[in-house]
Amino acid sequence: MSRRLISGVAVLATVLLSAQAPVACATEKIETITVDKVPDWNPNWIYGIDDNFNTMAAGTVQVYDGQSQHFVGQLNSGFSLDGMAISPDHDTIYVPGIYYSRLTRGTRTDVLDIFDRKTLTHLGEITLPTKHAQSIPTAQDTSISDDGRFVYVSNVTPATSISVVDTTKRQFVGEINTAACLQAYPYGKHEFFSMCPDGSILQLALDDKGAERSRQKSAAFFNVDEDPVFVNGLRSGNKYFFISFNGVIHTVDLSQGKAAFLPTWSLLSQEDAAGNWRPGGYQVGALNNKTGELFVLMHQGEMKMHKEPGTQVWVYDVASHRLLRKLDLTASLKDASLMPFLGIQVSQSADHPLLFGITADSTLVQMDAATGKIAHVEKQFGSSTMQLINQ
Repeated sequence: MSRRLISGVAVLATVLLSAQAPVACATEKIETITVDKVPDWNPNWIYGIDDNFNTMAAGTVQVYDGQSQHFVGQLNSGFSLDGMAISPDHDTIYVPGIYYSRLTRGTRTDVLDIFDRKTLTHLGEITLPTKHAQSIPTAQDTSISDDGRFVYVSNVTPATSISVVDTTKRQFVGEINTAACLQAYPYGKHEFFSMCPDGSILQLALDDKGAERSRQKSAAFFNVDEDPVFVNGLRSGNKYFFISFNGVIHTVDLSQGKAAFLPTWSLLSQEDAAGNWRPGGYQVGALNNKTGELFVLMHQGEMKMHKEPGTQVWVYDVASHRLLRKLDLTASLKDASLMPFLGIQVSQSADHPLLFGITADSTLVQMDAATGKIAHVEKQFGSSTMQLINQ
């Protein structure tokens, strides 16, 4: 036998003996699945309502903390997620949704999903009449009474009504016919008003059980044919500000119970109007109640282009009606993919408030509300996010 062959056999024998010898291995640590505590709420939180047009049976609410500039998490809901409501203590979130027994077909069930804000976990659901409105969400499609007792959910069949839910008992307590008027704009303790198609409002007061106690209808406060208003009402105490397609501010004052309509004022100078500047988008305005500043998303175009995304944000002092500054998104953002904005929202911080914009591809842009300087970009803030909530 050659020396090379003997050497090869010896090496093979050594390898085989080594394979049979016990080998010490590190023990794998068993992982435990836990749920992290969500950061404490602060005035710079933003919720994005995402109808998820790509998979409409699974709407979501995106949650973002502007203070830490971090995505917090996601709430999963059903089809046609039409708004949301947050309890006054910020600890409970209510989201209406529609579910079908075969996902996209079968028996329909409408519910109000309840989530714990501290963990983003699902706490339960309340069954609603199968009438829940299916539309692009707006801030007052779903709302909550000032004391947190009742949640109001808009219905369209196409007849209009409001479903009333008792949050203490966690049960549906009744349906209120709103006679072609829609949305629920809360004020007082257990009062709200709905916007009517003739430019008037319908005021409704509830008793402590959530049943209708009284109603009264106002005269029209705007011309629905010549200059309609955007239905996103901006609230300051017991006043609501509505922005018209031509940039006129209408103020509904409910501080005395019966609605009073204060003198209107315009966002536009003669030069601005001549340049065809107008409000536009799906969430056209935002109000910081701590600073008294009104933020309006603006674009150039005809009145019929009222849903056109905005390229500038104009900031006004509500008390004096004075234009304070214009934030040009083209100059501030530079990156064309971050504009224009479909909607805007502002945080309720007194010091250094944050301005947020949402783009057509659901990119959330965080800016300094005073200067327009970009602070953070959150990509894929949902897939079809068109409404930003800050409460």
